[in-house]
Amino acid sequence: MRKNKLLLACVVVLCTFISSRVSAQSPVKFGIGIEGGIPTGSASDLYAVSAGASLNVLVPLPVTNLSVIGSAGYQQWFLKGDIKDAFKEEGYDVGNAGILPIRVGARYGIGPSPLYIKFDLGPAFSVKEVIKGGGDSGTAMSYSPGAGVKLGSFEAELKYDIYSKDGSLSFFGLKLSHYFN
Repeated sequence: MRKNKLLLACVVVLCTFISSRVSAQSPVKFGIGIEGGIPTGSASDLYAVSAGASLNVLVPLPVTNLSVIGSAGYQQWFLKGDIKDAFKEEGYDVGNAGILPIRVGARYGIGPSPLYIKFDLGPAFSVKEVIKGGGDSGTAMSYSPGAGVKLGSFEAELKYDIYSKDGSLSFFGLKLSHYFN
């Protein structure tokens, strides 16, 4: 847990340092995002919804319409009420799952339109165990394909997040972001 907090603090400090050094005319854009989702597959048996926030970076490449993307954020997966009750009846102290995904990838703008497709991946650290004092924690690999639309400095993106560690959990979600120039 301490290692995860230290990693999160390092990411925040690094993003703050980089954003303070990037001039206003730089093509690099920093942003913030909020997201929500509905778990799919086996995750839908345990979780009702997910919600989160992220810090984002977008670096356009000299190749037309291609950018490198990166994000670090926090997602909370909310257990279904009946699942919580069943765990409590068995004597387990349970809570919602907390995940810290850190991803990098590529985004491709579709022609002159505001539409884009993207794919990013990276580690996802468990920062809040479902079963307190002994749940399934650690690091999973996360993958996130998606498609979105640019609306000025705002973006709306439909995405599908997959977390893989001894099986997989996934959700279909919507991410809304604002980029600063």
